[in-house]
Amino acid sequence: YHRRLLAFVRAWRTDPTIPPMLRRTATGHAEFALIERTFGSITGAMACFSALPIAWPAALEHARSTRTFPQDLARRALADQKST
Repeated sequence: YHRRLLAFVRAWRTDPTIPPMLRRTATGHAEFALIERTFGSITGAMACFSALPIAWPAALEHARSTRTFPQDLARRALADQKST
């Protein structure tokens, strides 16, 4: 996996419009499809990461209060990904 990820990052640095690196095992499950699309591309993952709280008290509260993957965060990340 790590070799494929490194190859993907190198290819993305050359061409950021390449298709996301999706796993067949995750895309076949509806509950993981949004997560896979969010983190399957560098742009989507970075957009999601940058939307997380910066200050440690807010980050701690986010970690304590989040029980499932925040779909609104993923949708914003995917929208950011499409606009770039």
